Amino acid sequence: MSEEEDKSTVLTDGQSTDVEDRKISGKAWGRVKNFTSCISDLPKSIYFIVGNEFCERFSYYGMRAILVLYFTNFYGLDKNTATALYHAFVMLCYFTPLLGAMLADGWLGKYRTILYVSLIYAIGNTVVTLTAIPPLSHKSLAGPIIGLMLIGFGTGGIKPCVSAFGGDQINPNQHKLLERFFSIFYFSINAGSVLSTIFTPILRGNVHCFHGDCYALAFGIPAILMVVAIFVFWMGRPLYKRNPPTGNILADVCKAICHAIGNRKSDIPANHWLDKASDRFSPKLLEDIKAMLRVLVMFIPLPIFWTLFDQQGSRWTLQAEEMSGNLGPLGKMQPDQMQAANPVLIIILIPVFESLIYPLLRKLKIPMRPLQRMCTGIIFASFAFVIAGLLQLQIEALDVDRTHPEGNLTRFSLVNNIPCNLNFVQKQAGVALNLNYTQSNSYITAPSGPMTLTVTANNSCSLFKQKKFQLHLSESSSSYVLSYQNQQIFSQKVKANVTRPKSDRAIIRIFNTWKKSINFTLTAATNKKQHKISFIEPMQVYNYTVVYYDTYSYSIIDEDGSNPNPTKNPTVEFGNNGAYTVYVQPSVSDPNKVVVTNHVDIQPNSIPILWQAPQYIVMTAGEVMFSITGLEFAYSQAPASMKSCLQAGWLLTVAFGNLIVVIVAEARFIPDQAAEFFFFAGLSACIFVIFVIMSHFYKYVRHEEVEKELSDTVGLINGESNYVSDEEHQPDKNEL
Repeated sequence: MSEEEDKSTVLTDGQSTDVEDRKISGKAWGRVKNFTSCISDLPKSIYFIVGNEFCERFSYYGMRAILVLYFTNFYGLDKNTATALYHAFVMLCYFTPLLGAMLADGWLGKYRTILYVSLIYAIGNTVVTLTAIPPLSHKSLAGPIIGLMLIGFGTGGIKPCVSAFGGDQINPNQHKLLERFFSIFYFSINAGSVLSTIFTPILRGNVHCFHGDCYALAFGIPAILMVVAIFVFWMGRPLYKRNPPTGNILADVCKAICHAIGNRKSDIPANHWLDKASDRFSPKLLEDIKAMLRVLVMFIPLPIFWTLFDQQGSRWTLQAEEMSGNLGPLGKMQPDQMQAANPVLIIILIPVFESLIYPLLRKLKIPMRPLQRMCTGIIFASFAFVIAGLLQLQIEALDVDRTHPEGNLTRFSLVNNIPCNLNFVQKQAGVALNLNYTQSNSYITAPSGPMTLTVTANNSCSLFKQKKFQLHLSESSSSYVLSYQNQQIFSQKVKANVTRPKSDRAIIRIFNTWKKSINFTLTAATNKKQHKISFIEPMQVYNYTVVYYDTYSYSIIDEDGSNPNPTKNPTVEFGNNGAYTVYVQPSVSDPNKVVVTNHVDIQPNSIPILWQAPQYIVMTAGEVMFSITGLEFAYSQAPASMKSCLQAGWLLTVAFGNLIVVIVAEARFIPDQAAEFFFFAGLSACIFVIFVIMSHFYKYVRHEEVEKELSDTVGLINGESNYVSDEEHQPDKNEL
């Protein structure tokens, strides 16, 4: 969800403005309160910029939260293809900020870049929304791919400009005012992303349209918010301070490197290959580039962290879809809502690390320099994927239990429709069951063919004491409903469904063993949607019906218009991916009344979705140590003039990390999901070892301009330093 790579801004004018450097403190929240109450001496233009940022972040993260499920459930793509498309989109979002920065600095300026590129962004949102309307989509991938390309260019294009444009509204020497602005800007980012990640999945899963999840509404609301973002930004145009384009340091660096490569065979004296460009570029620029390249070498192993981290929105969401989101009285959690755990945890863990863990490590004299923190963050990501792999093994073990046995084996269960307590024994097959009236057993695996069972009734049963009867077990899994007529035990075979239903769904059927025809109505607890099954005749099984997994209240009306069910406010629960047969049986005490029992044909996903919490906690702890520290390290080790280039390099590590996921998903060389999680954990561990070795040989430097600017007035424009000490450094959770 809210990624740490979103935390810094690739700045125009060769500058760097870090929204990340705002502490999550009572002081910061006080600034937010004053801002929202309009008790602030910030320029009025800031209100429009902050409002724009809130709406844009809501739009982006809301759309992205449901994207992988949109591919799998709406378009029916397999999980590998959906994962590849998701990460290709994220990769695009982290390549395009470089284009946006160059566009703003070299041609349009920040204001026009934000406005024009936002229009492209909104068009992309609209296209994706339209593709979620079945009559318009034709289930063609061309529509969503075009829409996502426009969104990718839009969100990447404006991210380098918005926070820098906000900084332009305040004079560089107004340090406290700048600090106040970035605290409020930080809050708007997190508020937009957290709220959208919580509420957009609710719009998708709890609102139904076009006979399914309402993706049109779930994409439509973020699209509307993006239009609102543009309108809010446009409304502030008379108030904005606009600086003209001044050129971008990224272009100068690229020209210098290309010129040095082109001059590699020239006779220009050089102690370093970059010195070959000294005929056109200043020695200061070339020395700064050398220092920057020294840091960029340390970036080479870093994409692996983002390879793991960004799978929270793809593989981890697909894993959550295979789990039970039932939270009891708290309702139901949608699988894509688990992504909200990351921004919530980051807000909790940052103060914990800054106020408790890091001071404790310093007190214990345990070294924790920036590269050591980053190494720890990488191994934490690896541990998180080990946890995810172990959880996936539990899910896959449940899938094995649902699978029809191979060979001559079959699965069967018994449903006792005889008003007695009965014991069933078949020694050769190892069957020993005790079933009260209306009870059924879990499925038993046995050889197909005839099976003779000995049935013994309890002492209070007046029908019989002991009898034998024969079942003819078919090759398909079946339930056998037992009844007693003419002093004989009869069984009616009810073939069980062995096909697993779609995620977020259950399949149910009604079996009426009562003497009258009935109408059966189910009402979902979450959204009150009704399913009516009409005129089920005696001893008739109604075909399986697909419903959303939920707790349902139900009502029964017989052929005479009466309610034969004496239970008040009856309910029945259907679990995620489960298959059920609901039996309507005559009551022992009153044959004119019925009892209702729910028999499980296929076990639902019973593993709670909150079991994902440990992997999210470990991953977020790794993010705090890796990502927050990464840019701090880079800024302290390279000249201030190179910060835009370092941020560009940082963004490219995110893009290449997502490219790795695309390659692995499309290669399809890993047999199952648990194995893939362990593969990524092992790959990350190997990169950890490499990075530890690189870190051991790295020698820290301290640049003079950084020495002069170690203060709490960080994130300033006009080339001022963004370096902060460990105690001061805090992240912006969601903005480039």
